[in-house]
Amino acid sequence: MTNSAAETNVVRCFLSYSRDDNTAMRGIADQLKASLTGLYRAKTGRELEIFVDRDNIGWGEDWRNKIASSIRQATVFIPLVTMNYFNRPACRDELIAFYESARIVGVTDLVLPIVLAGSRTLADQNARDEVKIVESLNYKNFERIWIRGYDSPEWLTAVDDLVESLIKAIEAAEQTLVAMEVGSVAAASDLGVSPPSVDVDQVPLEDGGAELGLFDVLESLNDAGSALPLATERALEDLRVFAEVVGESFSDHVGNGADLQKAGPMIAARVTAPAATVGESGVAFGRLISRIDAELRFFVGELNSFDVPELHATFEVQLNRIRESLEGGDAAVETIRQVRTYIKLAQSMSLSLRKSLAPALLGITAIENALNTTLTWKNIRAGQAG
Repeated sequence: MTNSAAETNVVRCFLSYSRDDNTAMRGIADQLKASLTGLYRAKTGRELEIFVDRDNIGWGEDWRNKIASSIRQATVFIPLVTMNYFNRPACRDELIAFYESARIVGVTDLVLPIVLAGSRTLADQNARDEVKIVESLNYKNFERIWIRGYDSPEWLTAVDDLVESLIKAIEAAEQTLVAMEVGSVAAASDLGVSPPSVDVDQVPLEDGGAELGLFDVLESLNDAGSALPLATERALEDLRVFAEVVGESFSDHVGNGADLQKAGPMIAARVTAPAATVGESGVAFGRLISRIDAELRFFVGELNSFDVPELHATFEVQLNRIRESLEGGDAAVETIRQVRTYIKLAQSMSLSLRKSLAPALLGITAIENALNTTLTWKNIRAGQAG
């Protein structure tokens, strides 16, 4: 077999999970890796390479860009979902980045969540984007299966079903991605530049190829860029107001534990409204940043296929406009640090206060994660390597 043939016969998969969960569930990630690899090979004759580390799969520090390019190679993403998984920033960021990039290309079936614990939470009205993503996908529920044992009929049946889903998802994604490459040939012809090479004969005739969608993504990026200044202003202002109300509410009681506990219900009533407000605007801001991040990286990856200075210039203008919309983010990081101090204090107080602050914690976490994502945009340039 030639090297080229060998490469096309390999499917890559990234297994995303919390190390704590793997330990608590008796090495479930290791069990899945071994079971999936062997059974997928038996059913398809192809190799399934499963990676559990960003460096091993070749993503490294540039993992956000590498995720976008990995999707073009039909790389599968399997998150092992627990409620603890959502508390891990690295896991959360991987899930959202992979899903958003797959959504743009139309291959979200490459995201195959396995729920190991907390399935009831997925059915609740949960505002967290990462929870909504898993709930919206065709996830596999292993919550009552893994405890039966890794040699049990239930486990073996569930793994077999998962492999069948993998096969279907990969076949569909590969067809979509090849058709997309054909679409890039047509787009390049329209632009009068040299297109990327693609074997048109690989595309099923009934698919007829697909539009590249480059200009659609640029239009969507323009829309998101136009919405960003207001979304940023609102989220940061709501954060400031919330921090001010919380600070004033707590300041009169700091140092007196008994008085602070007694004042819990009163403080809860005062912070409920601003907590809900920053929760809503913070989550919306985080959702918009996730969308922009995926579209930026998709656009850069596609733009690298074409030597069109006008497109590169247009992209740089849009990127600078987006960066300018985020002024004030540095000050927000310090505000978040201060607010978290108060929230930590509230956790030892009344139940009513904890509940009233819950929406704010979601919003603040979303703002913090979004601002961390925007820090990576300073390295994005038109014409950079994908």
